[in-house]
Amino acid sequence: MIILYSYPELFGLPDNNPFGLKVDTFLRLTHINYQQEHIVNIQNAPRGQLPYLDDAGQIITDSNNMLHYLQQKYVNIDLKLTEKQRNLHFLITRMLDNHLYGSCPIRDGKMISFGHCLKPNF
Repeated sequence: MIILYSYPELFGLPDNNPFGLKVDTFLRLTHINYQQEHIVNIQNAPRGQLPYLDDAGQIITDSNNMLHYLQQKYVNIDLKLTEKQRNLHFLITRMLDNHLYGSCPIRDGKMISFGHCLKPNF
């Protein structure tokens, strides 16, 4: 059984971190059976980061490594992509990974407050 360890839900999303959300979405779209465990204390997490994947004792960290592993072992959704489409996929993935990270409300196991960014009457 695959277990995805990730941060808790937020605003109806299954994970409040874009990297965990990316892996969760892939697992749901490909209908791979998995269980999700929401944790906040990352002291015991490999590399001290979430998300990470446990597939029958094999631990995979980093969301891109997880997707690569899942596609190699279970289902490869990129088989029919052309080289141009693969390059575009790579570009968009990197851009979103780098730009969405700033929107994470939890980083390194600590809640980040964005209240100072909001107007007092918001």
